[in-house]
Amino acid sequence: MAITPPVSGIAGAFYLVTSGGTIGEIANIRSWSIDLTANEVDVSGFSGNGWADSVGSLKKWTATVEGSWNYSATSGMDDVWDSFGDYVDVRFYIDQANTAYFSGTAAVVGLTPSTAVDAAATFSATLSGMGALTYNTA
Repeated sequence: MAITPPVSGIAGAFYLVTSGGTIGEIANIRSWSIDLTANEVDVSGFSGNGWADSVGSLKKWTATVEGSWNYSATSGMDDVWDSFGDYVDVRFYIDQANTAYFSGTAAVVGLTPSTAVDAAATFSATLSGMGALTYNTA
């Protein structure tokens, strides 16, 4: 059996539905992360002999996107900014060929532009998922 090598993040990407209604890449993204969680419900009973039992319940996901600040129509940063407080369709590409990606609908719930005298201007965006996040392969 052949072992598949790890995937490099060098060609990762972040896309969202732009103001024109088409999905487009947001330029200058340096990193993204997705956090998937499920609520835990205690279902312990007397027959558990003192051991707790639990089951997974409601699932949710959040994401953070970070990149260099470049507010322009050509970078797509204006679409991120204009989406603040709104739901948008998003894609998080993970592989070098941009064929595997996570997709879903999320609200842009946080934007943090940042700069320092000795560093590039940056931003981070926080997204809160609405419904399922799916993993897609070509």
